[in-house]
Amino acid sequence: MNAAGQIEIPPIYDAIGEFKQFGYAVMQREGRVGLLGKNGGQIIPAKYDDIKVLDSLFVAVMDADEWMVINLREQVILPKGYQRVIIWDGKYLAFMKDRKWGIRSTAGQLLVPAVYDEISYREGFFQTQKSKLLGLLHPDGRELLKPQADDIQIYSDSLFFYKNGHRWGAVDVAGKAVIPVEFDYFKRISSNFIKLVANGKKYIYSIASEN
Repeated sequence: MNAAGQIEIPPIYDAIGEFKQFGYAVMQREGRVGLLGKNGGQIIPAKYDDIKVLDSLFVAVMDADEWMVINLREQVILPKGYQRVIIWDGKYLAFMKDRKWGIRSTAGQLLVPAVYDEISYREGFFQTQKSKLLGLLHPDGRELLKPQADDIQIYSDSLFFYKNGHRWGAVDVAGKAVIPVEFDYFKRISSNFIKLVANGKKYIYSIASEN
């Protein structure tokens, strides 16, 4: 009942948890669990073994001893078989399967298969890691840089510097190598020009002309 003493949820459930994250509460009925909204209405029926709220639109549910991720319409976003899941920016699900990481969109599309040791979300792009070497993925899942770098700097949404050993180079948003891995360091001069230094010599790179 509410503070005024009015019945909000009739006594049909075996148990109701506290209304916590995003105003949701886990409820139990006939040995199964589901989800109630902040107004007491049923969002997900009591048909699962267990349930975890991931964010306002997605929950992890256990069915037949395996977890999967569904949305509030009970559409499967991440099928059974994963071990861990992280939601980034309300757009992406990073998931671990067989000790490797991959990415799905929150629409359920597989963007990146589970082949990387680690994946992190950086400034709208995905940084990958394999055998302690770093790579970079576009938000649509395209590989801009295979895992080969010791460091990666996202210069802009169209230019990405990476370091091999003690030298820097760069690729563009198509994954094309536009600056060879020959430079000791780089520095922004203006919105269109970058200073590059190699072996004590200074060079100017034009972003507009890519040279």
